[in-house]
Amino acid sequence: MTTFLLSTLLLFTIVAAFAFGVAMGYWVICGLLNLFHPDRTQKKPSSAPALAPTAGGD
Repeated sequence: MTTFLLSTLLLFTIVAAFAFGVAMGYWVICGLLNLFHPDRTQKKPSSAPALAPTAGGD
């Protein structure tokens, strides 16, 4: 029973470490892509909200 428990624990540790590594790699790559995104440094002009014409007689 101890052998089965230890081998299962080892397998779970390997799978968890692999999943953690993939998630952290994805997070780092997304962070770097957002850091060097060209639109990040450009100021976006704020436009006035467009008002829809109404049929009211005011």
